[in-house]
Amino acid sequence: MLVVIGGLPGVGKTTVARAVAGRLLAIHLRVDAFEVALVRQGLVAAQSDVGPHGYGLALAAADTCLAADTDVVVDAVFDVAAARRPFAELAARHGTPVRWLRLICSDPAEHRRRVEERVADLPGHVVPAWSAVRRRDVDQWHEQHTVVDTARADPLTVVLAALRTPEAAVRAHVDAFDAGDLDALMAGFTPDATWRTGRSDAAGTDELRALFAGALAGLSPRLTLRTLTARGDTVAAELTETLMVDGETRHVPISGWYQVRNGRIAQAHIYREGSAEIS
Repeated sequence: MLVVIGGLPGVGKTTVARAVAGRLLAIHLRVDAFEVALVRQGLVAAQSDVGPHGYGLALAAADTCLAADTDVVVDAVFDVAAARRPFAELAARHGTPVRWLRLICSDPAEHRRRVEERVADLPGHVVPAWSAVRRRDVDQWHEQHTVVDTARADPLTVVLAALRTPEAAVRAHVDAFDAGDLDALMAGFTPDATWRTGRSDAAGTDELRALFAGALAGLSPRLTLRTLTARGDTVAAELTETLMVDGETRHVPISGWYQVRNGRIAQAHIYREGSAEIS
């Protein structure tokens, strides 16, 4: 897998990239480090003169890693399509999935504080001033990507969810349901997700939270995953629901169809044998 993490300076790209690489046991490639190396080796006079060459070195290193079946996490601003396109082509050439993550900081005061208090962790690295960050133009990302707001308490949870395969997203949903973990359940849905059964439909975060809170507080059901079949971002699942009704244990077959977007469930259609109730 190739994970591309972009965003303005000071949003937390490198912090998140290091954490993600650690979780995936992947190689972390930081374009800043390649740019600083070019200056230190005397190949360019200053970091401002590097141009696209830092990206080119990161691309070459990623090529070597992917050829060795090693996952890669690349972090840089990636503010223009010309910087992102070669990495998309590289992933396609290796037949490996690419996940695009654009980091933002929705709190301007917090973003400014981070930039102004930032201390270079690479010898010779020139960190930008807040005025330069504010002036920097970032084009629209046309790649299918996940926006991660690092002003949130735990952006890593969102990032790791976005990196799940569709099958893993459904397995994580089942695990969270069985654990009765409502927060983990909600983290597995996109903000605009829809959940449909014959009787209990929900759309959006608030309705989904209310729906699952009621389900978990009711008959305390448990799910057993029997089969899981994925085709692209669509997953079909066969499950068994076990629940207590009037002191008796019941086992109810369930069929589920899930549409996964960037590692989170965007749509789900659930069918219970003999009933339209939510599992």
